[in-house]
Amino acid sequence: MIPRLRLSDLYNLSESERDKKIQDFLNAPKPTKEEAIQFLDEKIFLLEKKHNLTSQEMQKDFNLGKIQETHDICKWLIWLHARKKLDE
Repeated sequence: MIPRLRLSDLYNLSESERDKKIQDFLNAPKPTKEEAIQFLDEKIFLLEKKHNLTSQEMQKDFNLGKIQETHDICKWLIWLHARKKLDE
């Protein structure tokens, strides 16, 4: 499982609780390369399905200015970049 920590999780905590939560996150077991690939592939697949576009089509349309830089598109581009890095 991929460890997650959201800023919203920390917002209402005391400083000591926040420090503990951050330390727990940093000490959590790191995912294997295979787990990271699976996680990213699932996220990318869901966005392709949601937007009815392949990642290649999205990147082409984005580069041509046909697609706006939305939250989904930013996440998609980041996940594609991370996925590519795992293949190197």
